[in-house]
Amino acid sequence: MTTTATPPSRNKILSALPANEYRRLLPLLTPVSLPMGQTPYDIGERIECVYFVNSAIVSLVTHLKSGDSVEVGVAGNEGMVGLSVALGDNVAQNHAVMQSADGASRMKATMRTKEMKRGGQLQGLLLRYSLTLLRQVSQTAACNRNHSPGERLARRLGFELLKR
Repeated sequence: MTTTATPPSRNKILSALPANEYRRLLPLLTPVSLPMGQTPYDIGERIECVYFVNSAIVSLVTHLKSGDSVEVGVAGNEGMVGLSVALGDNVAQNHAVMQSADGASRMKATMRTKEMKRGGQLQGLLLRYSLTLLRQVSQTAACNRNHSPGERLARRLGFELLKR
């Protein structure tokens, strides 16, 4: 039996999938361009699609009643934008905005929900990524409270360098 090679994904979740699961998902994934400043979704909006980012940085932002905004987390090629869909909620909890331009693999949120019910490797990877993102948000909250703007900038620049 001959197997054909599957093109590698730059997204770490997709690239960690077993070859047969990745090949099964390929028809559900659409390559898209994500220009800097684009907003895949805003707080309270229904998430129609999720994005497996290649190498861009996506800020997850919360808006305060005062009108101020605070970045509470970032997503890149280690994860997926629209993660609440993997946890059973298709309403955006944060504003997502592209901080650097790149491409991604887009999947309809309804297909993502079906894949979670299937219970393959993708489900486990997204649940572990949820925990990682929760840790990051907790660390970001602590840094926003306890560090100067210069220290926060240094942390952010270091994070972006790690992503490359």
